[in-house]
Amino acid sequence: MLKDKRFDEILGMDVSVRALEIAAKRLKIDDLPSFQADRIKLIHGSLMYRDKRLAEFDAAAVVEVIEHLDPPRVKPLLYVYRVLLTGIHLMRIGKVESNLRTLNASARLSYLDEVIDRKLSGPEKGDLPKADIEFHEKAYERLVADREAASKTSTLPEVPSGKAALNDLLVRVRLREVRL
Repeated sequence: MLKDKRFDEILGMDVSVRALEIAAKRLKIDDLPSFQADRIKLIHGSLMYRDKRLAEFDAAAVVEVIEHLDPPRVKPLLYVYRVLLTGIHLMRIGKVESNLRTLNASARLSYLDEVIDRKLSGPEKGDLPKADIEFHEKAYERLVADREAASKTSTLPEVPSGKAALNDLLVRVRLREVRL
């Protein structure tokens, strides 16, 4: 990602300070030229909570999340599926869809409706049985591979072209909210 000039800023976030220290060493940030090092920020936090530091970012990648949930919970697992399936759908179809049941109509993941039902019928933060973790980790790996394959054949442009129009829309909406 660092070599890709389309990314103005690359942010790494983790709940573990130690993991951030390891990432900094592996990235050799101190050895990078300043024009590259200045684009990288490593911060302590979690995507599971609202964080103002993330407000200006266009995208987030959720990597190796399932095994870190303690206890493993249904809601964050569904979030991971939503992110992956939305990305696959966007790459293949060119439109954003985030409804998991709609996405699953084409993904055909036989187990996903059951996980959705478990969340809807139980407590909002219901636990995921330990036996399910390995299964979902393997499903995650398959979906990541599907997303990569979809990315290679996608007809979406390499660089978004509507950033200025989106910014203009957001400014107008925010100004309207301020007047209310």
